[in-house]
Amino acid sequence: MILGSRPTALWEEVQGACDLARVQQALVAVPKPQELTLDGWSPLLYLCDNRSVAHAARAQGISALLRAGVDANFVDENGWSALHLLCKNNSMNEGDSGDLSTSMRHLVAAKASVNLATKDSKKTPLHLLCENEAWSADAIDALLKARADVKAVDENRNTPLHYAAESHAANEQILALLLAGKANPNVQNQFQATPFHHLCQNSSVDVKMLQTMLTYRADPNIINNIGNTPVHYLCANTNISVAMLQAIVDSGKADLTILNSLHQGAFDCIPATKPDCIAYLEKYAPQEDDFDDPEEDQD
Repeated sequence: MILGSRPTALWEEVQGACDLARVQQALVAVPKPQELTLDGWSPLLYLCDNRSVAHAARAQGISALLRAGVDANFVDENGWSALHLLCKNNSMNEGDSGDLSTSMRHLVAAKASVNLATKDSKKTPLHLLCENEAWSADAIDALLKARADVKAVDENRNTPLHYAAESHAANEQILALLLAGKANPNVQNQFQATPFHHLCQNSSVDVKMLQTMLTYRADPNIINNIGNTPVHYLCANTNISVAMLQAIVDSGKADLTILNSLHQGAFDCIPATKPDCIAYLEKYAPQEDDFDDPEEDQD
């Protein structure tokens, strides 16, 4: 650890407003910026974790630190790099129209590892970005163009698409970016849930997101550890609409006879507060003899 009066100004800037002129002045005063650490973190880690700095100032500061030789792949004791911290940073300062993408491109250009997994949760930068509601399509695209692994799984067997699908900031553009990048909509996590399960549970789900997943061959019939299909969760979603149900039915892929561990079909899960949805599905409701009970199939 190198401390003393000379580095103090740099630590203040990377944890504060990150004024470019002051950062550059502070770097000149430090003989070996690449060796500078404070409590196990480099200046770059502090700056990428800083939630109060404007996006443009952060990007300029990152560029200055990298030019001074600060290591883009320095990690702390838990295996967190600057790129991990940046992708987790959910700062959305009022009046700041920027996003994380410019900062991300600086790190990627400096050969920051886009597929490094943390030691604690086994998450890659793409996992963390897909959890971050301050994400943007440009930021996702920056990682994908740097060959981030869309199929990487964390300690809970979740892929980045699992997190993107459950985010309240989810939208069809970001889902399509990940799916076009070969993300698997049918991979199951430790609870045997797919990204499509997560999307159908998401209160922000809409018709376009459902159609995007179905276009990329999301399977509405995969059952999780309690026997629910994505359609069970969609029907139980308080924001369910006739248009969403129509998207599922029109896909021709959904098996509406599957019963979960409570012996409920998807139709049984529709809230009583949604009479229009109930009425719509009545004409598609399978007869009692048609239901597929997984427990009976095992007898």
